[in-house]
Amino acid sequence: MKVVQFTDTLRSGGKERQIVELIKGLVAEPGIACELIVMSDDIHYTYLDKPSIPVHQLQRKSKKDPTIFFKLYRLLKQIQPDILQSWNSMCSIYALPAVKLLGIKFVNGFLRNAPSSISIKNKNWLRCKVTFPFSDAIVANSMAGLDSYQVPSSKAFYVHNGFDISRIDNLPDSIEIRQKNGVETSKIVGMVASFSDKKDHGTFLSAAQTILAKRNDVTFLMVGDGENLESCKNKVLF
Repeated sequence: MKVVQFTDTLRSGGKERQIVELIKGLVAEPGIACELIVMSDDIHYTYLDKPSIPVHQLQRKSKKDPTIFFKLYRLLKQIQPDILQSWNSMCSIYALPAVKLLGIKFVNGFLRNAPSSISIKNKNWLRCKVTFPFSDAIVANSMAGLDSYQVPSSKAFYVHNGFDISRIDNLPDSIEIRQKNGVETSKIVGMVASFSDKKDHGTFLSAAQTILAKRNDVTFLMVGDGENLESCKNKVLF
């Protein structure tokens, strides 16, 4: 059986980590092969350098590049997968015509949030209405996400985010980490997340400034990368 994972990017992030861990688990099973299609050249994970996991890049000229429909169809016709799993709402839109024309099972896996209410103003509202009826399975990382988007129970599955414990087997000594980052305080408060609008670094910075106005024994440390990194740096008061 051949499974294709289709995503917009493979930068350092939770969704991207989950893709890699899923591929690791799938290829460890007898008779399962995986390939990855990425709509970006931003590939963080070196695990995928292994020759047994082909990585195809479909570069978009814009966020809604119509040529991707045709490029994806030709690529999938060449790969001939049994299953395609999408990891982004626009990926699901791009994938829908190809999987239906080529008879590929479609796992729609872009649900990774659980808004309290969804309206037509939410871009995912229309994309889920278009793609859900044609999906063979719809996967979220929480039951709340499935409920929020009113996913039919016959297609609904959830897989919680996990953590590979082996990643922390050989961590450097804490003293070394403190020295490397110039931390001299007894306490550290950290935030590890991509610097994107969804992560709300503004609240973290505001809380840090409030606490630091009252005490000086805490270091606030943000770890990550993304489009808002420089703007967050500019908000820090030294």
